[in-house]
Amino acid sequence: MENTELIIVPKVSGGVYGVSCILHTLQDVIDYEEKRRVPEQGYPRFIPHPFVAKIQQQHKRPGFDAFAVQNQHAANHVVNHFVSPALASTCQIEAFKRKGNSYAILHVPVRYAQQLSEDITNSGIVLNARKAHRILSQVPVPEPSGLLETSLSQLEKGSNPAKTWCFNSGMAAIYCTVLSLLKPGKRAVVIGSCYTDSHKIFRKLSERHAYEQTLFLEHFRNDAFPVDTGLVFLEIPTNPLLQVEDLRQIVTRAHAVGAEVLVDSTIASPWHYSPFEFGADWIVHSSTKSLSGKNNHLGGVLFANPGSPNAEQKIQAEAFAMNPEESSVLEHNLNDFPERIARMAENAAVVTQFLQNHPQIARVFSPQGLKNGNGHVVSFRLKNESEQRATAFYDHCTITIKGPSMGFEKSMLMPYALITRYFDSDSTLESLGLSRYLMRLSVGAENVKNTLAHLVDGLNKL
Repeated sequence: MENTELIIVPKVSGGVYGVSCILHTLQDVIDYEEKRRVPEQGYPRFIPHPFVAKIQQQHKRPGFDAFAVQNQHAANHVVNHFVSPALASTCQIEAFKRKGNSYAILHVPVRYAQQLSEDITNSGIVLNARKAHRILSQVPVPEPSGLLETSLSQLEKGSNPAKTWCFNSGMAAIYCTVLSLLKPGKRAVVIGSCYTDSHKIFRKLSERHAYEQTLFLEHFRNDAFPVDTGLVFLEIPTNPLLQVEDLRQIVTRAHAVGAEVLVDSTIASPWHYSPFEFGADWIVHSSTKSLSGKNNHLGGVLFANPGSPNAEQKIQAEAFAMNPEESSVLEHNLNDFPERIARMAENAAVVTQFLQNHPQIARVFSPQGLKNGNGHVVSFRLKNESEQRATAFYDHCTITIKGPSMGFEKSMLMPYALITRYFDSDSTLESLGLSRYLMRLSVGAENVKNTLAHLVDGLNKL
């Protein structure tokens, strides 16, 4: 079949290492998903940064595709413990070291490249763009300050810097934690809607390896968990429907069967929710989002409850560790976190009320039960949803940053299901409580009057 893929140079938010490309129109989103027009730079787990792509090109073999990942240990872990055995048998791992910079290349026959690419994306072990630039420039590994874990722990109430780990990406943090805690013969329970790559990790593990089938619950109904439950996972609030589950009761039920509770608190951030206050065992964040807030950092962080026994022995994080440059960037970006996130929440409250009262909006999803406001993210459905109406709104909405990600200090609009679940059927989306044209808005810290005016520009076209 003829390759009709066209590589385009997009506008990127966040500079040279920006993590979001801007998809101006709904047709841009569709063309990206159907690989007719693919940005050369975008969210790094989905679109290899040009520096990473250059390294991959250097290592390509005839008949094979090449994927650059953080290091040999991460590559071995994903091939041995996550990808399907059939796919693993086709993979070849090659390790390299330049000026002290270690990385690895995963070679796979071209016909299996898409499958391996998705597994690498899910597990978050992609080679970091700043590290790739360092490798290409033959620059030695810089020394980290060693202060980031303390800075993060000061934000997450009840945490301890000695039980805090920083990762290459938010998904690497989730992948490593799940694989460290969930034992063969046990099952995971996932509560509520969650980010699509988290969902895929839990689904694939039980399909491919010696775990009991993951139990996906739309809501927690205070029922007992199965006795073979080893891990309970949920997002607070859930993504993108922004529900806040009864964490205290979930913890009680989980601990009754000997299971641990892992909370992804990325959307809430430490400013709006403190899972350790409710007895959670582990907290994970994508630091790429509101902790950084500048759209120029990729990373994740994991906190263990200080009362959790043997936490340091359970988590094998070395292969998935955050790069020193990313640590420095995040440490710098954290300086204005409290003021920034508070302003974003104030603005989101205004935007939520506006949407709830607008005649062209059918439903608004906003979290309830957080602290210091209700967060910075709001999702909504247009009245009489259709591709035509979604296109009219999205294309004419003048919010500058449209595309994946959230938590940036500037507002970001995302057609959630079209970007994260484009190929899912309507029935699958319905089973997840999603609509195909659901919009998710991450409200920024800019003047909220401008944000409202941008929304009005799109809504007036309906």
